[in-house]
Amino acid sequence: RSGSQRVASGPWARSSRVDYDVIVIGGGVNGAGVARDCAMRGLTVLLLEKQDFGVGASGNSSGMIHGGIRYMLSDRHVTALACRDSGYIQRIAPHLLFRIPFLLPFTTRKQGATLRDRAAWYATEVYVGTYDLFQPLKRGKPSTRLSADELYQLEPSLRPGLHGAITFDEWGIDAFRLCVLNALSAERAGAEVHNWTEGRRILTERGHVRGVVWRDALTGEEGEAYAPIVFNATGAWSPAFARRQGAK
Repeated sequence: RSGSQRVASGPWARSSRVDYDVIVIGGGVNGAGVARDCAMRGLTVLLLEKQDFGVGASGNSSGMIHGGIRYMLSDRHVTALACRDSGYIQRIAPHLLFRIPFLLPFTTRKQGATLRDRAAWYATEVYVGTYDLFQPLKRGKPSTRLSADELYQLEPSLRPGLHGAITFDEWGIDAFRLCVLNALSAERAGAEVHNWTEGRRILTERGHVRGVVWRDALTGEEGEAYAPIVFNATGAWSPAFARRQGAK
């Protein structure tokens, strides 16, 4: 849901004490995923998101599922793992994925090119061609050499003077739908899911976590929820949230 609409599930007794096994603060992909995983394991879970699902880093990322092309020089096992993970995600949630094509243009490939220019072109072709060996793990398309005419047919707004390009592709995912579907799956597994409800403060007793103080972002109402584990999944806000609780 978006805007001022709220998702709320479960008994959520605002006037009486409710105990959980785990309280998750933050409704991005990590928080929603943790809530789902815990609920599917039979734990009682409360998920709190102060705004809407995916509104932070999850929804503001490129959404690209990185195939690990940049790791080929340092550790090709990481490249293989990244491509394999991309393949797993395709099988799990194919309806959320889309291809992201990449173009690596070159300024010159003509006879008058310097040795450095020709070496850079050749090295890029070899590098991307090596990446082709990992592409079957994620159903990627093989790299292709494009002429200048082919390049400008694809991207006519590129600056003049380019003499071709090399292509490769990755996969992207709809991060907002991914967060929402994880939250809904957590709900189906028994979790209580609340957006527009902020986890304000962690309750402690004798050095042990006891729960959180929550605040309804729309009405200003506050209350308490109790659990021995509070998972901080607030993303970029996690250090500031931890500092407010006295953690370093």
